[in-house]
Amino acid sequence: LKSLFGKFRQARKAAQPPTGTAYFEKLTKHRQILPLYDLYPIHQHSFIAPNASLIGEVFIGRDSAVMYGTVVRGDINKVTIMNHCYVGENSVLHTAASLPTGAPAELIVGISAYVGPNCVLYSCILEDFCQIGAGTVILEGARVEKYAIVLPNSVIPPGRLIPSKQVWGGNPVQFIRNVYEMDEVYLRDSISSELKAAGEHMRQLEDFGHAHMYDS
Repeated sequence: LKSLFGKFRQARKAAQPPTGTAYFEKLTKHRQILPLYDLYPIHQHSFIAPNASLIGEVFIGRDSAVMYGTVVRGDINKVTIMNHCYVGENSVLHTAASLPTGAPAELIVGISAYVGPNCVLYSCILEDFCQIGAGTVILEGARVEKYAIVLPNSVIPPGRLIPSKQVWGGNPVQFIRNVYEMDEVYLRDSISSELKAAGEHMRQLEDFGHAHMYDS
């Protein structure tokens, strides 16, 4: 019987993950809001997913959404996300120390801009109502003007300008066509539906969620 319990303990110990792995620790070290130096992230009534990270000098306006797994790093320069913006899952927003042109190296996402999942934004400017497709990489000094659309999995080289109301795509990006009126309607509807869904997520994370209402 003693040898049986000894074998059981050995099997249990072998099945346990090594110490130091995230899923083994009782308390996670993840910080949703992480001040750095004297820089503190600020957001005004926006949905920040529980496993997203806002680090350093980050400002997020009202009624925006930063979805699951996204990292917004304002540790080198400021990151500003304006009102009614949507940033999809597993995206990374970060900044350079400076740009070769001497322009400010901060990152700005304009009003009602849509950034799809798995995007990388690096010291660039997205103007109001632009749409960035999933998996897109936008490098330093690039600028996407109002109502412009960047197709999924595109790469915008440093310093490139995407003119207003044009569709660009590819690696590196090339002009595809002009934006139609139906594209603008689709963009507004997409932003509205995504932010509405993010609002539902926010309500579930309140002190008294309403998930119990759906129990069978």
